[in-house]
Amino acid sequence: MMRRFLFAAGIFVAVQAVAYVLVFIGQLDAIDLSMQEEWRLKKAYVVKMNQAVNLNLYRAQLVEIDKMVSELSKQLPNRWNDPEFRLVRRLANAQGLRIDMLRPAPKETSRGFYAQLPARLELTGPFHKVAAFAVDLTQLPGITVMGPFSIERSPAAGMVTLKSVIWTFRYIDKAELIAKQTATVRQKIQ
Repeated sequence: MMRRFLFAAGIFVAVQAVAYVLVFIGQLDAIDLSMQEEWRLKKAYVVKMNQAVNLNLYRAQLVEIDKMVSELSKQLPNRWNDPEFRLVRRLANAQGLRIDMLRPAPKETSRGFYAQLPARLELTGPFHKVAAFAVDLTQLPGITVMGPFSIERSPAAGMVTLKSVIWTFRYIDKAELIAKQTATVRQKIQ
């Protein structure tokens, strides 16, 4: 009788083990996937909640940024004051530098609300005068920026050659921007 009881208990345990493997293992995998999905959703909720809490702050910052861009864009000229870079030439001559090359790009490049006009520049002179030229360049009206540059020894004694690209910028007012966009659309249509 005891053997039958042990045999029945063994079969019961075996059936329970098989049922666990067949039924519950699949459910445990589904529970793990659900827990991972819950964690991902909680994380996304926290991020979106932080954005929602700070929405008014973001809007205030956007208004502030728009004002700053508007003020800064007013500092840019709305037309080219010196497309031939005459002021740069005068500045170099005033420093006693020899301009080997000053070649503006054939046309400006539009960048949204502003346009830029680059020019390749090579000039030769004493190092301290070349450095003074670079400093004085930033004082020119409008915004003139000197890009990547190299300074090399010149064959002449005590002289260096500066090679650089300089950019000048101008503001594109709304009327001109609309006209350019209209012209672009007309070109695409034809």
